[in-house]
Amino acid sequence: MAALVVRRNPNVVYRRETKGGAADGFLLFNYSTRGIHFLEGAAARLWEVCEGRSAEEIARSLKLGREEVEHFLEALEARRLVDYKGRDNIANKDAAFGAGMWGSRVYFDSPIFVQFDVTNACNLRCTHCVTSSGEPLEDELSTQEALSLIDELASLRVFQIGFSGGEALLRRDIFTLMERAKKRGMRVQLTTNATLISDEVAAKLAKLEPVTVGVSLEGATRKSYGSFRGEENFERMLSGIRALLRHSLPVKLKVAVSRRNLGEVDAILKLALELGVEAVDMFLLYPEGRARHMEGEALSREEIREFLSLLARRRREYEGKLAIDVDDKPNAFLVDASLGASTCGAGAYWAEVLPNGDVVPCIFLRDLRAGNVREMSFREIWQSRVWEPLRERRLRGRCSECEHAMRCGGGCRANALLMLGDIMQEDPLCWYGG
Repeated sequence: MAALVVRRNPNVVYRRETKGGAADGFLLFNYSTRGIHFLEGAAARLWEVCEGRSAEEIARSLKLGREEVEHFLEALEARRLVDYKGRDNIANKDAAFGAGMWGSRVYFDSPIFVQFDVTNACNLRCTHCVTSSGEPLEDELSTQEALSLIDELASLRVFQIGFSGGEALLRRDIFTLMERAKKRGMRVQLTTNATLISDEVAAKLAKLEPVTVGVSLEGATRKSYGSFRGEENFERMLSGIRALLRHSLPVKLKVAVSRRNLGEVDAILKLALELGVEAVDMFLLYPEGRARHMEGEALSREEIREFLSLLARRRREYEGKLAIDVDDKPNAFLVDASLGASTCGAGAYWAEVLPNGDVVPCIFLRDLRAGNVREMSFREIWQSRVWEPLRERRLRGRCSECEHAMRCGGGCRANALLMLGDIMQEDPLCWYGG
């Protein structure tokens, strides 16, 4: 019988990482589970040599015991980082969750992801737009400036760059920028309202092999969609999605949930299934920008809990037919373990570049500007002390005493700043312990 050999999960990307000189190992990101992992010591050495080898070959190569290597491999397989024996044979599947990353300062040599808002121009005037997009800014980055930024992000081994706006497709050089990112080895993502997507545009996108094309949608009918984005745009959006799907692109619907459309969740999921998209990603309305007038429509903490319970049920019902994600809700696992424990990485492993080159930890924390790429290198900006509170996470309030803080990192820091005026205060929209 042939010996079992190890295969790295093709959905996992990785790079050498020192955590700012504090460690030496590999940083891994699993696109299928969205899990972030750091391997050091013997685990890092094993990762480096494991591909295509048996446990016995790895043990000889690293001068380790066979049982020790088997233990490492089972732990990696439980985290869905490698294929070895088959996950059904792994006893300790809970190892995939771990204790969480926020037990100490979280800082990486460079971001894992960068969101690049390439323009403020938009063909729609959505009532809930947090950036109040519409007209382009006078000082948006030129093509050469944007290409230089992309080149530097690639040299820093950033895994993925997301292109958004405004409406990114209104930028004339958008395909030049996305093509450069792909050529330099980064994975590409596009967020769009899809109303400008034709078969020609979809064909050009397909050549970039994007991680996903995220399409913004808040209602399943012309009327409900129209209350956010204008009824006249509903059919154009559907036409754009169908063009994307004709070219076999991975489409994810991105839904901002508020009291206005909470009752539409099931209808949106049904529409997604009918269209044949890959996934639906739901997140909470953030009452900033043009959405400030909608503050009363934001879900309360108890409504959030009920919403997450509904999503957990629907995930089970739609399993194998439609992926249902909940974005930027780190405490979702407290409602149901199936919702996972994604954590807010603003300033720790995520950064956002605004159209004028300002670099912020996320779109909801635009006042925490660490620099501008016209004035400093991205590396210098990333090393700024401005975001140190986000990396240290010395939480206050209920979050400082919560036993789950190491896993969720204190929820959404933007909620704390917006509602309590303190970026390190508790997340006021978390129901746990309150």
